[in-house]
Amino acid sequence: MLYLLDANALITAHNTWYGHQRVPEFWRWLIHHGDTGSVKMPAEIYAEVEGGNDELGSGPVKLLAHWVMG
Repeated sequence: MLYLLDANALITAHNTWYGHQRVPEFWRWLIHHGDTGSVKMPAEIYAEVEGGNDELGSGPVKLLAHWVMG
């Protein structure tokens, strides 16, 4: 099964309980499922999150770039 992530899923996770520095396991879990092909993100959503001026746009989201849908 393929799951598509929306920007809000990443932003909310990062800004609440699953911040990159607080729970890095969550972000490794996302990367793992992206590597297996079960999680993808539309390119437009990636651009929205990457364009942010906070830690999310410059940190964990960069690691997700290789499984963005073109």
